[in-house]
Amino acid sequence: MAKFGEGDPRWKVQELGEGGRNVNGWHWTENDCFPFFKEEFQKSFEGCASTFSPLLSQTAGNYVLQNCTGEACVNRRKGNKVVLIYEIELAVKWESTLKNAAGEVVSTSKGTYVMPCIDTVEDLDNFEIQVKFNKEGAEFKAANDFAKTHGQKKTVTDRPQIFECFTIPPKVMAFTQSKAQVGTSVGEEIVLFDGAIVGKVLECEMNSKLVWEWRQSSWPAGVRSKCSLEFTEPGEGTCRLKLKQTGIPYSDAHGNHDMPRVVEEGWKRNFFDRIKMVFGFGAPEFS
Repeated sequence: MAKFGEGDPRWKVQELGEGGRNVNGWHWTENDCFPFFKEEFQKSFEGCASTFSPLLSQTAGNYVLQNCTGEACVNRRKGNKVVLIYEIELAVKWESTLKNAAGEVVSTSKGTYVMPCIDTVEDLDNFEIQVKFNKEGAEFKAANDFAKTHGQKKTVTDRPQIFECFTIPPKVMAFTQSKAQVGTSVGEEIVLFDGAIVGKVLECEMNSKLVWEWRQSSWPAGVRSKCSLEFTEPGEGTCRLKLKQTGIPYSDAHGNHDMPRVVEEGWKRNFFDRIKMVFGFGAPEFS
């Protein structure tokens, strides 16, 4: 056995520095996305105010992002292997003001909503939210109770917003964190995840239906599938997306099997989960 630092130089792994190349993305790369997350959270709460009007009172809440710490990164290899990891702690300051029917202030309060751990382990709809009050007492009880119990049970998203996530390049690049080419014109080329997925637009009905020819780079030569996305609106301000994909091969060009399951998991992890996380659309109904 050769001594450390000796031996045939052809077998040495050298540090190539900035001049080295990750050919075809063979090695895992890590992209820090936390600055993007923090900026988007800041935009979401900047100047945000909500007003609720029960029968006998009005309540206004003003929200300001107080703290955002943690980490978020996207790990990618060979284009189509993507792992998203995030663990974020948020603190949002709030103000609550209750008024009676005459417009007179009944109770006011201030405090903070603390989300100690938003991470990849817990579902986005189930993370913990703690409510902290700056002051407690009889005069603050009504406003405090409102801030603690009144919430928006379901975040709604209309069809155009979801449709744009598959047809507007900047939006697609925002949640895929890679170069993308999409559109609405029949025959227009589709390129996702730096070429790991390619195809073209076969049909397009604005905000209602999108049909793609879909091929993954790991599939056998000449194999293409057909992907149909239908956008319906079961209720005002809501969107249901129905996905149907046919022609998926059972094995890829490298001998890996069960491609239908791999594609299904890819849709959930690389598209639907990311869209909900990046754009804050709550929980659109995907099927």
